[in-house]
Amino acid sequence: MPIQEQELIDAGIASQLMTDDQLDAVRLQARERGQAVVAVLSAELRIPLKAFYHAVASERSIPFIDLSNTAICETAALNMAEIGLQRGIVPVPNPEGGTILVTADVDDLATISAVERSLDVVAEVALATPGAVEDSVQHIRRLRQPEFVVGDEAEEVTDLLDRIINEAYLQRASDIHLEPMVHGIQVRLRVDGRLQVYMNSVPTGTGRALLSRVKVLAGMDIAEQRAPQDGRIRYSLQGEMEQDMRVAVIPTRYGERATLRLLGTTDQLLTLETLGMLEDDLADFRQAIERPHGVIFLTGPTGSGKSTTLYSALKEINTGWRNIVTVEDPIEQVVPGISQVQVGAADKVTFHSALRALLRHDPDVLMVGEVRDLDTADTALKAALTGHLVLSSLHTNTAAGAITRLVDFGCESYLVGATLLGAVSQRLVRRLCRACCEPAEPTAEELQLLGGQPLEGFYRPVGCPQCLGNGYSGRIGLFECFWVDDAVRRKISSQATESEVVEAAQENHRSMFSDGLRKVNLGLTTLSEVVRVTRGEVG
Repeated sequence: MPIQEQELIDAGIASQLMTDDQLDAVRLQARERGQAVVAVLSAELRIPLKAFYHAVASERSIPFIDLSNTAICETAALNMAEIGLQRGIVPVPNPEGGTILVTADVDDLATISAVERSLDVVAEVALATPGAVEDSVQHIRRLRQPEFVVGDEAEEVTDLLDRIINEAYLQRASDIHLEPMVHGIQVRLRVDGRLQVYMNSVPTGTGRALLSRVKVLAGMDIAEQRAPQDGRIRYSLQGEMEQDMRVAVIPTRYGERATLRLLGTTDQLLTLETLGMLEDDLADFRQAIERPHGVIFLTGPTGSGKSTTLYSALKEINTGWRNIVTVEDPIEQVVPGISQVQVGAADKVTFHSALRALLRHDPDVLMVGEVRDLDTADTALKAALTGHLVLSSLHTNTAAGAITRLVDFGCESYLVGATLLGAVSQRLVRRLCRACCEPAEPTAEELQLLGGQPLEGFYRPVGCPQCLGNGYSGRIGLFECFWVDDAVRRKISSQATESEVVEAAQENHRSMFSDGLRKVNLGLTTLSEVVRVTRGEVG
């Protein structure tokens, strides 16, 4: 029989997926709702179901296989005994040679033996979640019978979208990608900055119906399939939660694809302490955002966490006596006590026009989502010159690059020098799972990457149920903080080059690679992650 709930719970406790106190509280909720304890644990504590099965596999010392991103052994699937499909057994290739039989019921030894005989193999057995096994079995049935139909399509699509969005929420994904391929739809989730396959075998018909459902929920025109469309969804999740999503649809060669951005799934509870700034940088940043006037820029590419840092700064200084207003496109987080203006909804509301209008509303702090042109940049700098604190973001690769970017816009150097308090460039790297990382010695290749810089600590990812076998859990920021003092201000005003400005700021400047090495020493991330996002600074 399938893994019993109590074994899942015991394995979850042993793997520290939850505490005894959390379990006791959830048992009461499950009893009141009339639901299974594991289902409530998953919803309330945001624990994916596969984490429980991973924990059971660890306790039993057998492999756990995530069938969503594992290829099925099609030859074995076509030749295996029908009883195997009926009882939920899926053959996958063993990287070391041979076949692995994957099932949610590893105790069904009779069926496993029957499948081995039908394939004339002695196979290793691995555990997977019931849902993943069922998806794979349906895929095998379609391989055997192309006309195979599961059931009512509308009901199937509704359930499928529920599963996808709930899984994305539980895994703290930032995006869901629905991608049309030659023979169906692929579903991928962006978790910790990396895309991973969640489903790779959604039939073409079901996939198109899934896209249509997303478009209906997002208020789009389902008849229009040749033009990009944008929309928004507020979706009800398991456990009486709701998830806001921004949806973008665009036509591709094989049909429409959709990208769903999950808003606020991981950022709402972040503070300046948890972003990853170390004590000295955090103290300098806090001192800067408490200044009465001036400009601070967050720089970096799209998806580097600039907006999250800006929101965290606003929450810290939102103590009640300041009038804080923001200009954003779009508003990604709603912050109580702050007036937030959405731009881009109409031609009459732009960053520049909204910023000029807000200056007549007696602001103390202005947050501009992004400076994109001369008009916005000039208004922001002049607002800082007239007694306002301005926080904003710029797309540059380095912190000092903010100065070059502003001058390229056409801003006067003296105005930049007079108002700029500093700039912080940031990137995101995956955070080592604290439950399973282990000390290690760097290889000769890794020592070469260090460029002769000392390393006091070194850790490697291992993989456990808490991190779903990845070795990483969550992300942490790497920061290059550039603060402007009088010497730097004179250099900026005299139109010095970027390298000359950086040289003048040596006492108030640390490279992002150096910040990354400090976090490697502390066991927060790995050298490979630091090198990945700071490539070009090393050596």
